[in-house]
Amino acid sequence: MSVQKVPWSVEQRIVIKFLVGENVPSAEIHHRLQQQYGEERLSWTHVFEWYALIRENRRITVKELGAMLSISVGSVEDIVKYHLHNRKVNARWVPRTLTDVNKMVRMQVASHLLQQFEDKGNEFLKSIVTTDEMWVHYFIPKSQQSSRERGGAVRQEK
Repeated sequence: MSVQKVPWSVEQRIVIKFLVGENVPSAEIHHRLQQQYGEERLSWTHVFEWYALIRENRRITVKELGAMLSISVGSVEDIVKYHLHNRKVNARWVPRTLTDVNKMVRMQVASHLLQQFEDKGNEFLKSIVTTDEMWVHYFIPKSQQSSRERGGAVRQEK
């Protein structure tokens, strides 16, 4: 597997995002970048711009970020998705990371599915439905007629 080299400016933006999440002041962030990257660090202006953008609006769109930073929408998408590991949930950028509990539950489910596959073979694969992390909750109300047939609550007369 080849390791993809991240441009230094993108790498520094990732560091900025991390330190903003840790509530580190922008001056301290710039100082740390200077210590780590020396002359190849982002300018104070760029550090402050990214700091302000991240702090100010988690609901900012990719198009707006691209316009503010004078980079293409594709570049913004790549930085946010692949380098900052964020995704859009309910119109808000959130980190795409799993907690230890999430990881444990996924491991248990995967082990259970593997056991069923080993027991039932390829027929079991036809019964699997896959999705991403999105949950869809729905409720199908019963009609009044079906409630009456089942012997639902008796209507009291006044």
